Amino acid sequence: VLILKSEEESKSFVDFHKSSITVRNFSIRYPAVYKKQVMATAGAPRYSNGAAFKLSNVVLGGSDSHRADELLSAFQRSIGPRTNILLLDSSRSVVERIQNHIFKDPAKRPNIYQCISSHRLFGKYPFEVGTLATGNLTICKVPKDIRSPDKEEMNLSLDAHLDKQPDFIKMLVDITGIHPVFVSFRDFEILQLESLVIRAATEPLSVIYDCSYGELLQMENITNLVTQIVKESVTIIKKALPHTLENPYVETALDVNRLVTVVFNILRVNFNDMSNLRFHLRNNREKPVSYTHLTLP
Repeated sequence: VLILKSEEESKSFVDFHKSSITVRNFSIRYPAVYKKQVMATAGAPRYSNGAAFKLSNVVLGGSDSHRADELLSAFQRSIGPRTNILLLDSSRSVVERIQNHIFKDPAKRPNIYQCISSHRLFGKYPFEVGTLATGNLTICKVPKDIRSPDKEEMNLSLDAHLDKQPDFIKMLVDITGIHPVFVSFRDFEILQLESLVIRAATEPLSVIYDCSYGELLQMENITNLVTQIVKESVTIIKKALPHTLENPYVETALDVNRLVTVVFNILRVNFNDMSNLRFHLRNNREKPVSYTHLTLP
């Protein structure tokens, strides 16, 4: 069931989109369009007597992933400790806000799964998504208390314990084109921090100079500027999150020279593209910087 934010959005979905979601696949030789009709409801689902309907599984992502905590607060009565939530491309700060402001009691918190997608997607119209290139979906289970995680939860490998995970997580293995990669939260955290540094060295510059990634490459002194941003980001992460230094992969993942190389590779591959932040600002869509990047304690 597709849960929509308002009656107006629900009416638009039914009247103009015929209760259908459209997927345009441009990653294959002959682009294809898929449409699927789905059930939808506006707001938190309820029984006829007004009682809240308990949700078993919730997937939240797309352009609203940075507001996941706000959206979930509206469904608080429908979410319990048996609810499983999959957050698509959301930051660590979103999880902290969900745990610390919405579900303050660890015993009543839902099971949260996070993922980082390397699929190249774009969405220009409501209820429609386009695929430019397929990638992977790296998934982990988040500890019940992300600020003071239990070591067993940190090192839990979903791949080795997949049989004990909810059906909607296991079914990702069988969906064509998803390519899930299951990792521990400890390793996921490193990937997330690496992604944070890369975004910090690309998205704000694209907005400040109001240019594409290709135009950034042509700027004078861009190498020095990116290197300074990467160095500062890595220094802040190591100071703010000292427990990450225990991870044997952290020195490689947060190596300044490697990250600078990755940043320039991304700029070249996406030469004609603009950053997500610049796209949102140009289209007057709310995406403040505080939601774009990780909030560090």
